[in-house]
Amino acid sequence: MEKNRIYYAIFIALVLICGIIYNISFYNNKAPAIAEISEVTTQAITTSEFSDKMIYVQISGEVNNPGVYQLKEGSRIFEAVNAAGGLKATIIDCPINQARIVRDGEMIYIPTNNEAADLIYSNSDSSLININTANKQELMTLPGIGEAKAVSIIEYREKNSGFSTIEDIMKVAGIKQAMFDKIKEHITN
Repeated sequence: MEKNRIYYAIFIALVLICGIIYNISFYNNKAPAIAEISEVTTQAITTSEFSDKMIYVQISGEVNNPGVYQLKEGSRIFEAVNAAGGLKATIIDCPINQARIVRDGEMIYIPTNNEAADLIYSNSDSSLININTANKQELMTLPGIGEAKAVSIIEYREKNSGFSTIEDIMKVAGIKQAMFDKIKEHITN
């Protein structure tokens, strides 16, 4: 009987020792693999999300240092404003969308307070649909624009940083001259 207890105790001790050894080797072998996966994922996100391509934009108007600036592709208007030394102290509220992505070769004009007031007043009276900012429902109010074309317009402007002119809307698949003639009196950019 006493022998059985000794064997039982040895068996339990061996099971515990094996369990401890297994856990130590498991965690030691798995930790580097997790770190390696994390590094690979971070590198993939970094290289796919950000471009090293540089673009040029001109910024003028109510900024401290108007001029042409080199920015990374995908930069936004507020970054161009910062590159130009920021807004002049006299600007109360800048009426342009500073979160918009800038395009290579674009000229950005920051209006004075008086120009901004005139711009806001004229836009509030306007029933024109801005093809650079309108949502799907607003685009669908245009003659001949259904849900699929509205989605195509939004996808095109996001991929190409917007429309420089209203005529650029004809670059969207399915919008040709006849369709443009129907909507040109109803849109702006």
